[in-house]
Parts: sequence; C-alpha cells; structure tokens
Amino acid sequence: MVAPSPDWFVGVAGLDLLEAGDWAAERVIDLYPWDAGTDSGATYTSSDQPTVPPTAISAITGAPFTPGVPLGTLTFTRIDLVSAVPPAVELALQAWPNPFNPRTTVAWDLPITGPVEVAVYDPRGRRVASLLDAVQPAGLGAVIWNGRGDDGRIMPAGTYVVRVDSPAGQARIKLTLLK
Repeated sequence: MVAPSPDWFVGVAGLDLLEAGDWAAERVIDLYPWDAGTDSGATYTSSDQPTVPPTAISAITGAPFTPGVPLGTLTFTRIDLVSAVPPAVELALQAWPNPFNPRTTVAWDLPITGPVEVAVYDPRGRRVASLLDAVQPAGLGAVIWNGRGDDGRIMPAGTYVVRVDSPAGQARIKLTLLK
C-alpha cells in the first residue's frame, strides 16, 4: 500500500528469476505506483469513497507522482547457502469433537517452549473467552472449552474461532457449538 490512499500500491508480477536455466544471481526491480480502482477520494484528505463499480487496476502515470520515476526498488538476491536458512516452525492445531455440545478440546503441538495464549472469538470477532495465557513446554498441550464466555454465561449456538498465539506463530480453528 502507498499511503495515504488505501488502494494505491506497488508490486511485482510475472518476474522471471531464471537466467539460462539457472536461478539469477540478482534482480533489481523498479517499483511504480498502481491504482487498484476501488477508492475515488479526490484528495489525500478525502474520506473513503468506494468506486462503484470498481475500475480495472491501472498504472498511475501522473500527479501526485513524478512520471517515469519509481517509488523504490525491490532486490531479489540468490542465497547459495540454503542451510543457513533456519527451518520454519509451525503450530499444529486441532479440536474434537467439532461440532460440539457442551464442551470441546482444543489441542496443539508446540515446537518450542514459550508463552501461549488461547482465546475464543464470536462471529463478530469479539473475544468471548480466554482459555489459557501461560508459558507452555514444547510438545502436546490442550485446553477444554465448555462453551461458556468469560462471564460464565453459556454462549449461543453458532460458529466460533479459537486463536492460539505462540512463539511458533498463530493458528486458528473454527468450532461449531450446537444446541
């Protein structure tokens, strides 16, 4: 995104990183401004004014930018020592039973020890229950959600999202509470 417009951006598409059948040592790409065609505000200070219908993505070739002058560059550099890149860690997450009534187990396999926060969100994105906020050891862990909010009330039937935040990243899983 290029501020202040919510629909201006820079990007790269269709870039060939091969050179004579091998990975290129380096590519430096000029980044020019584009308009996504979704906001029609006339000035920087205009409120969001959705373009109806949206227009096609197009290059911005005039004001407020200088024509032909890139906003920046993006450099791709080949790294020959792949072993120098640490392996990605992932947070595995599952829940059972799902759908459930009155309770479900949310379990994870944490690749590294660290703080773990487990929370339940309603369909509007509001946090309704905090299930865990503590340091957890690497390995298997689990909590049970009894279908109640932090206030103790039974939550209505519907779809909820459990979000687990950990040193290995964030994972989410949808749960369906039946009545």
